Amino acid sequence: MEKTISVFLAFLIGFVFTMLQVGSDLDFLELPVIILNIIGLIIMVIFGGALLIRAIQLLLKND
Repeated sequence: MEKTISVFLAFLIGFVFTMLQVGSDLDFLELPVIILNIIGLIIMVIFGGALLIRAIQLLLKND
């Protein structure tokens, strides 16, 4: 159960960082920064999705 919680926390932290990156777009409207943020967002979504799937798998396995 501890594994599932830690994986879920990692997902939440990644999600929060993604939201912070999206929020920073409003402050820095420079094209390179926006492009980097979009790339970062895509990476975070991929890793976040993978972590969420892993958390669900661990949860189902523990039951």
